[in-house]
Amino acid sequence: YVEKRIKAGKKPLRFVLTGADKVSNPVLEERFELKKQELQKNGRDSKELRERVSFHGTHPKNLKSILRYSLLRFKHALNPCKTQSDDGYFGTNKKGIYVSRYADYTLKYSNRVCAVDAGDDVKTIMFRTLPGKSKYIEKMCGGIDPHKGFDSHSSPTYLEWYLFDEAQVLPQYVLKIRAVEDTRTAADDE
Repeated sequence: YVEKRIKAGKKPLRFVLTGADKVSNPVLEERFELKKQELQKNGRDSKELRERVSFHGTHPKNLKSILRYSLLRFKHALNPCKTQSDDGYFGTNKKGIYVSRYADYTLKYSNRVCAVDAGDDVKTIMFRTLPGKSKYIEKMCGGIDPHKGFDSHSSPTYLEWYLFDEAQVLPQYVLKIRAVEDTRTAADDE
């Protein structure tokens, strides 16, 4: 965002949290806890059992479905998405789901896959996440299958996880975010 905006003669953006709606879904909460127990039974150590926070941006029309069923792999019976934009960059979205470690990375997906501009308001979903044992993928390689012995893939840039099971995420909040021009100067940081 920042580099492209500066090259275009614009000021950088900052993102302001303007609201957070708590999500409560007992069915998904139970599924998440069962997945955590399964990972523990499979011998995952304390680091691999640690819950993390992740984010997923989507077209606003998809929010209600995700809050009800969570993220679903492409072609899942409950996934309303009928067309595939791509097959994933380091794991096939027919066998897993994608989330980001950073909220700002998801904002363009919340804005109909367009860069967010000053004044735009978007929503992104924050999840409790169980990456488990994650396989680092060194370069984008397309829709590969999940690696045996692992629970997820980590992107080459460490921006995303590709999770092998939908039960590895639990929606917690819908975050409302506004993009505003960053008017800070170097003197503000002194």
